[in-house]
Amino acid sequence: MVGDRRPHVPWTTESLYDPSTLKLPSIFIDTKETRQHWAQYYSDITGADSEMGRVYQFARKKFGDNFIFVYSSDHGGQWPFHKWNLYDAGTKVPLIVVWPGHVVPNIRTDAMVSWIDIFPTLLEIAESRAPQGIDGISFLDVLKGKAKGHREHIFTTHSQDRKMNVYPMRSVRDGRYKYIINLLPDHYHSNHSDILRRPNSDAYWHSWDDAAKADPRAAEIVRKNRIRPPEEFYDLQYDSHEQVNLINDENHQVKIKTMRTMLKAWMKEQGDTNRLNDDPYPITGPTPYQLEIRN
Repeated sequence: MVGDRRPHVPWTTESLYDPSTLKLPSIFIDTKETRQHWAQYYSDITGADSEMGRVYQFARKKFGDNFIFVYSSDHGGQWPFHKWNLYDAGTKVPLIVVWPGHVVPNIRTDAMVSWIDIFPTLLEIAESRAPQGIDGISFLDVLKGKAKGHREHIFTTHSQDRKMNVYPMRSVRDGRYKYIINLLPDHYHSNHSDILRRPNSDAYWHSWDDAAKADPRAAEIVRKNRIRPPEEFYDLQYDSHEQVNLINDENHQVKIKTMRTMLKAWMKEQGDTNRLNDDPYPITGPTPYQLEIRN
């Protein structure tokens, strides 16, 4: 197993890209600082890609065709609406599998798999038996081209990542829709990024706050990042950035009720207690960044 720190922050200071030519996600505020950080982020991704290629070539030299190469990431990038969120930009990660003679090269699949499925898949490939009672399901048939689908639903969770990212939420996603419960909607959604604002990591947040003072659209983006409703529901076919909350749309109430019931049943099955080790930040008080400055 080989792990690469990139593109985790702090990002490289040597940018391979011209910030002015890059396309930013539509959910970002377009500032000079944002573009510079985005270029640094892309540069680290390029470095990680190159390293992955070197590891792959080493594996081929060492094992010939008798190896399985799996590449993935643990979460999305450290950006608003990405990491520390349950939107696809934070939970939909790359997965590349090479298995000479078994997996056809250069093909893609829309099958939904979860990280917990990797373990039983590798065990089945090795002709070993998976332990009883695990949640993972082998997707070997998908790799061999015998199946086009795998999971019908994917469940994701977030509670906290130390004291700066205290915001519990749960979600369920199928091939088209996603339903999210924000368990403490009367508190700020916040994390290391908008609190610490470090060079080569998240200093662009200063420019976002400045833009929000004069630009209504920028102000709305900042507000949507900090304050979340109790429930969210998205049609991913038409809203891939998950910005149009359809939770009150009459046309989707049956689907919402079904997914709400499914998610709550899954939480109960998992023994989800929603226990937090640190206190969240109520929206009746100062923002987490303001508190950090005061401290």
